[in-house]
Amino acid sequence: MKMKLFVIAVCLFLGPAAWGQGLVSVSPDHGAPGTSLQIEITADLEVYFTHATEVFFSPASGITHGQVEPFENTLTTTIDIPADAPAGMQDVTTLINGIMEYSGQDLFEVIGTSEPEIASVDPASAEAGASHGLVISGVNTHFDSTTTVEFSGSGIQVDGVGSRDSLTLDVNITIAADASRTTRDVTVTTGDEVAAGLGMFTVTAPPVNLSPAAGTQGETITQLTVTGGSGGYDTTTGASLGEGVTVGSVDAPTANSLVLNDVVIATNSPVGPHPLVLFSPDEVFPEAFIVEQGPDTLLLSVTPDHGDRGHPGLEVALVGQNTHFDAGEVRVSLADPNIRETQLNASDAEHLTAVLILADDATEGPVDVSVEIGASSCDNCEKVTLQDGFSVTAPGTLDSADPAAIGAGDGASISITATDGQFVAGQTTLWFEPPDGIEVTSLNVVDSDHLTAEIQTTSDAPGDVRDVRAVTGTEVAVGFGLVDIHNPQILGLTPNTAEPGWDLTVTVFGVDIPFDSASTVSFSGDGIDVSSVSYDSAEPDQISAQISISENAAVGRRDVTVNAQGIEATLLEGFHIQPPFLKPGDGNGGCSCSVSSTKWHGKPRRPGSSQGGGESFGSVLVLMGLLGLGILRRRIKVITPPR
Repeated sequence: MKMKLFVIAVCLFLGPAAWGQGLVSVSPDHGAPGTSLQIEITADLEVYFTHATEVFFSPASGITHGQVEPFENTLTTTIDIPADAPAGMQDVTTLINGIMEYSGQDLFEVIGTSEPEIASVDPASAEAGASHGLVISGVNTHFDSTTTVEFSGSGIQVDGVGSRDSLTLDVNITIAADASRTTRDVTVTTGDEVAAGLGMFTVTAPPVNLSPAAGTQGETITQLTVTGGSGGYDTTTGASLGEGVTVGSVDAPTANSLVLNDVVIATNSPVGPHPLVLFSPDEVFPEAFIVEQGPDTLLLSVTPDHGDRGHPGLEVALVGQNTHFDAGEVRVSLADPNIRETQLNASDAEHLTAVLILADDATEGPVDVSVEIGASSCDNCEKVTLQDGFSVTAPGTLDSADPAAIGAGDGASISITATDGQFVAGQTTLWFEPPDGIEVTSLNVVDSDHLTAEIQTTSDAPGDVRDVRAVTGTEVAVGFGLVDIHNPQILGLTPNTAEPGWDLTVTVFGVDIPFDSASTVSFSGDGIDVSSVSYDSAEPDQISAQISISENAAVGRRDVTVNAQGIEATLLEGFHIQPPFLKPGDGNGGCSCSVSSTKWHGKPRRPGSSQGGGESFGSVLVLMGLLGLGILRRRIKVITPPR
């Protein structure tokens, strides 16, 4: 009985398709084997076709269809009826989204015909001036060893015909180079049987061929032969090979060939592919001719030609000869991967500027400099290289800074001493790395190895050591970890939440705080007692405090303050006292839902506090099922401070 009810429910859900026929008509309702036609299928009003609808025919299962265009309860599509499809009535079925199926009986008829026809020629086109193999398929034909094939017009020679079966022929042909580029009729004769395919084959133009197909900047080619293309060339035909290439004259020895005389390639003609452009007849063949780079296309200089390791941004000027820096994609590269180029700017074809960033570990010594023009995948594009065009030199050293430590939010006058600093008044700049929260407001060069600077730090400047870098033109002097910015901060606590009545150990993490065994920890508000503080010299950036939270401590967030050797830091609202999860007698129908703090938090209560038991733990599991794991996660959330 249950199975019957299930089947009825499924049928009601699926609608009319579950009970039977849902397709109403197909228009047109017939087609011949070996043809394609567009049909429209109409279904009952309850049917709603989609783009994901499939169409099937039976018993002619070989009928296929293309893209479906739906409109409510109708769809249009193009069907292909194979040449060997059996004649007769066809049932039609549609399947929507792979789920909803609708059918109609005898909605379409494959119409048989006794007339022989050519169904297809494959390929349907071929180039002049070459031999090709074709496959001809027929309908109602009786191909055999006596079958012959002819093409309308002139210029196509049939070299051989072979029949696979009564419906299929293999045909070898040769198309003359001067054969007209037109559509041809195909006629197949077998005894008294003649099958025709009107306009079923097309002669196309062969690809253009240039000989030679490449030349070098500065070269003159006496004669360049062009064959292929559309043909029909005569004394009025003209030709061009693009920028920087001059064609002296054009001859047309045949209707399908040209001779370009005295082709002169300028020394600054763009390197790479050039188009062949023909006039009368008008035709363009992209990338038909290649201009190769000549010996006079060069990178002449890089200025300045040296820079110290660690330079944060050295602008250099590059000068070329017969180059095209302002055309297409331009890339500058140096042989050392630790030198990066950026901010490329070409003022004209032979002048380019770039900014070089020299890493601290760049290799000292000369390196090649290259400039490439064109797409990154181009095999024949312009590339100029100046060997040993740039040298990486050793930087100077910043030996000391006084003062070496500065507090966050403070201003300071700092004196810097260098070895081989090469400071120059009005040219030297001072950098701090990382730069966050520190600014150089003025700089004074005392001599080549001494300078003073006024700096200002922000109150939120990160507390860490800073590298200092002095840059003077191409020269760099570096001091690693030379200045320490002090900004005592509490980074976080773990755990950072608890409940009234708990005893637990809280670890405080800090930066620039000189923790020791005499350090203190305190919490704002009442109800939190710090009984002891412990310090481990192996973990100098943290201390631990043993705290007790009274049963009546107010719920809410508390500020946390530490004092270490006179340095005080506060983390606002760094600790949270939250309400107890659930307690006995809180209006939950007498259910004892207290839970052992050991099971939940790993923190023991004070002696005498309720510990719960197996029953209360089972109650908690039930409650977890009701409230979800999100509550548990919120209960044990711990912020782990960065180390």
